[in-house]
Amino acid sequence: LGQDFKALQPSEYLVRTVPFDEIEHVVDAVLPTAEQASRLHMEPAQPCLLLTRRTWTRGVPVTLVRCLHPATRYHLGSRYRSDGNAVST
Repeated sequence: LGQDFKALQPSEYLVRTVPFDEIEHVVDAVLPTAEQASRLHMEPAQPCLLLTRRTWTRGVPVTLVRCLHPATRYHLGSRYRSDGNAVST
């Protein structure tokens, strides 16, 4: 409770103190709520991509993050070499 998150972001604090051994990313197509659309400066009828990220340490949940992106302003993709390593672009 005494952690100062102005000096160290919560995500960085967790990675430093509770490293995860499992991660999950799920992307869903959704419509925003009226408030979300307003905050994202978009029409409520326009679709969004919802990225849900969860991490675990030894089977215990550590983080849950939900990121909402207007679909027209987002590009999702990845590129890997045959050895499984990501390609730098």
